[in-house]
Amino acid sequence: MIKKTGILIITKTKKGFTGSVKFDDGKNAPSLSEYSFSDDKLNNKPCEVELEGGKVIKIEVEGKEIPKKQSNAPAKSSSQHTYKSANKTNNEMSDSYSIEKTRLPKDTREALSHHMPENFALKLNKAARFDEVDNENKPDNKFYFFKNKKGKPRQGIPDEKYEINSNFNFNFNLFKKKQEVQADSLFGAKNYKVIELKPDWRLIVGLGNESVYETSITLHHIYGFPYIPASAIKGVVRSWIITEIFNQIEAEAEKDEGFESIFGSQDNQGNVWFLDAFPTSAPKIKVDVMNPHYGEYYQGQKPPADYLSPIPIPFLTVEDTPFQFIIGIKEKDNSPIKTGKFSGKTPLDVANEWLKKALTEHGIGAKTAVGYGYMQEGTK
Repeated sequence: MIKKTGILIITKTKKGFTGSVKFDDGKNAPSLSEYSFSDDKLNNKPCEVELEGGKVIKIEVEGKEIPKKQSNAPAKSSSQHTYKSANKTNNEMSDSYSIEKTRLPKDTREALSHHMPENFALKLNKAARFDEVDNENKPDNKFYFFKNKKGKPRQGIPDEKYEINSNFNFNFNLFKKKQEVQADSLFGAKNYKVIELKPDWRLIVGLGNESVYETSITLHHIYGFPYIPASAIKGVVRSWIITEIFNQIEAEAEKDEGFESIFGSQDNQGNVWFLDAFPTSAPKIKVDVMNPHYGEYYQGQKPPADYLSPIPIPFLTVEDTPFQFIIGIKEKDNSPIKTGKFSGKTPLDVANEWLKKALTEHGIGAKTAVGYGYMQEGTK
């Protein structure tokens, strides 16, 4: 749950009065169509708003709560609500989050029974869904964030379809500006470069990290959104320079003055700083699926053959989301390179040039060989 402050704006219409909220950060609140306004006495009054899952659940003005419109529909029991969320049409997917299906302690489940985790990392990893049986009522005992499996009807639910939904209620534009201010403070105005790139298709970072699932994704440990670690960015740029400039001979690269100045060597540290790359707008999380055909062979159970059945493995990707890349250097370390492949250029200019090349020509993250992780400048 998130609390925000703002100004309540009440407008008179032909059908009565409608309300909206202008938050202090300049953004507008989601729809207030569920709330009842009988007059405009509270117009332009400061208010406090509680949001959950991107929806306004409570508005207070001068210590009093704004009432919701009364519904004539009969109340539904919690069990009815559960069936509604699971019993979707063939093309709909419900949210995988279910507090009853987590392995959290009882008191934690009770505390979260009415509040879905706002932080995506907590929702995915700490409130992971655990299914004891599959659609055919057979033992399953696995953690899932996605399931699109058909089976025999059980408990009135013919198909089990769900995926984890993300809702990043976060001011990414403000965070972007904060990064730039920090870089300016750290390096000075002329000693850092900012590049904004977005995946040409989809991006996967941290696929093989430890997880209760079979796959993983790198998420910020505080904010919960996906990001690209600085170590991964530096490694990709370094590797691409070695491949393209030094014919894949690392020993030759380490002898080059410019290369050593940027990345360092066994004896000296590099001078160019690579910072974590963060999204500049709300990330779009998409579920993708890989289909290994010889799973039992890889597990050492059977020889590889066409009779083995593929077992789909879901994984999370980031799609159509721009990221901000920042590199910088201390002014004293950015003198022109005197010898080697990059003679006459500064370390920062070389790093900036090859950062773009590496991310657009080589890609970053997992499965680049099949098209993931390639970046592009500008928007689609």
